[in-house]
Amino acid sequence: MDLPINNFFHKLFIGKIVDIKELKNKLKQAIKNHYVIEIEFKGQPGIRALHPYHFGINKDIEQLHAYQVSGPSSSGNSTGWKNLPLSDISKINVVSKKFSPPDQGYNPKSKFKSIEFQIQYDGMSPPSGPRKR
Repeated sequence: MDLPINNFFHKLFIGKIVDIKELKNKLKQAIKNHYVIEIEFKGQPGIRALHPYHFGINKDIEQLHAYQVSGPSSSGNSTGWKNLPLSDISKINVVSKKFSPPDQGYNPKSKFKSIEFQIQYDGMSPPSGPRKR
C-alpha cells in the first residue's frame, strides 16, 4: 500500500512508517557530532555505513548527502559520495564511532536547492543561515 509522504510521517519500504521528525533528529545528531550512521536502504539487502554531511532539498526531493564507506549500492560503487532520498531510508542507526571531516571531495556548495542541516568542522566557514539556491 502506497502512503503519501507528509510533514509528520515518512513512508518506508516494506510498509513501515517512521516519524520524519525522528529520522531528521537522528541525522542532525549524527551530523553535529560527526557520528557514522548505518542505514538500510529501499529494501536492498545489507547495511550501508555512511559519513553524513547534510540534508535538504535536491531535485525537489528531501535527500541526505553522505560519503558511503561500506555496504551495498545500486550503482555498484560501495564507497563514494551519495545523495539518498530520505523516503528510501528504511532503518537508521547512529553509531558512536566518529569520523573526521571532510572526506575527499566534499563540496558544501553542492547542487542542493536548500540545506536544512549541515556539518560544521574546523577550517569550515560557518553558514550564515539556511542556504537557498
